[in-house]
Formats: sequence, structure tokens, C-alpha cells
Amino acid sequence: MNHRIFGKQLGRNHNQRQALFRSLVNAIFLHGHLKSTKAKVQAIIPTVEKLCTTAKKSDLIAYRTFAKYFPNRSQAKNVVDAVRKAFDQQTSNFTKTTNLKYRLGDQALIVKLAFTRPYQLETPLKVEAKAETKTAPKPVIKKKTKKA
Repeated sequence: MNHRIFGKQLGRNHNQRQALFRSLVNAIFLHGHLKSTKAKVQAIIPTVEKLCTTAKKSDLIAYRTFAKYFPNRSQAKNVVDAVRKAFDQQTSNFTKTTNLKYRLGDQALIVKLAFTRPYQLETPLKVEAKAETKTAPKPVIKKKTKKA
């Protein structure tokens, strides 16, 4: 009996699992598809479906829910708007899975998870490079030692 057992552990502790799910959800919403093992894909499908349903509401709660999975809020807002436009008539089954191959090293089944309707993000996402500032090296001050 599996009482009080929910979800997949995937051989990770709680924080590692949260980070893995966050990165996988981020990847599928930014790129539209994802290739991973079947266990990982099955673990994130409910989250992706719930996020798509939440995005259709397009209110402040949707933006804040997506902000948990994206590094900055402008990305989250772009994704919510794009998903809302793509799935405006659809109420469920936002994703589809396709079996690809078995991985050579451990025979794990690799699966492609994709949205049923492709969408384009409104503005291209840019990674802002930090401006390099060269600072002059600080002069080294040597301590005077007492001679005995």
C-alpha cells in the first residue's frame, strides 16, 4: 500500500527535485519542446498542464505563478501572453509525448514533450551581458615585522 506517497522522487532530495522541475518547465515554455527521460517528463506533465490552464486566465495570479519558474518577470509575462493566445479555445491536453529512442548507456527511454499547438514569443528573449569594468589593482601594503 502506498499511502501518503505522491509524485516521483527521481533519486533526488527535495531541493534538487524542485530545481530540476523548475528548469524543465522553464525549458519547455521557452523552446516549445523538450527531450528528456520518460520518468522526468511524466513528473512535469501535471505542472505544465496546470500552468497552461492558469495562463488562460491571464490575470495577476497567472503572472505571479509563472514568475516562480522564470528568472525574470518579463519572460514570465511574455510566456503567459503567448500561451494565452495559442490555447484560447483549448481547455485541456496542451502537451503531447513522443517516444524517441532508448539511451545507449542505461537503456532509459528518451521522450519528446511538446505543445500540441506551437506558439511564438512576442519579443525575443535577450541575455543582457554585464558591462566589463576594469578597476586598477589595489596597492599591496606589506606589514612591517618586528625584528627581535
